[in-house]
Amino acid sequence: MNKKNVISKISVKTGLKKYQINAVLNALYNTILTEMQKGEEITFSGFGKFFTKQRGERKYISFQTGEVFASPPHLVPAVKFSKQFIEKF
Repeated sequence: MNKKNVISKISVKTGLKKYQINAVLNALYNTILTEMQKGEEITFSGFGKFFTKQRGERKYISFQTGEVFASPPHLVPAVKFSKQFIEKF
C-alpha cells in the first residue's frame, strides 16, 4: 500500500477531502522528521514511539583492495511499537 491508497482509505472513512488528508500527512511527516533531527522522542499512545539511536563506529573491508574503512558514529531513526499495538496485530 502506498501513500495514495492510504489517503483514499482515510478519505472514505472520515469524509474529508483527499487534499486535506495529504496536507495533514505531509505536516505529520515534516514534524516527526524535524523533531527527530533535534533528538526529540515522539510518542503516540497506543501506537508507539519514534526516536533516534546512536550507532557506533563500524569497520568495513574492501574485498577488492583489502583496505579497512571506518564509518563514524551517527544517529539512526528507530520506531518502537507499543504493547497494545503489538497485541492487536
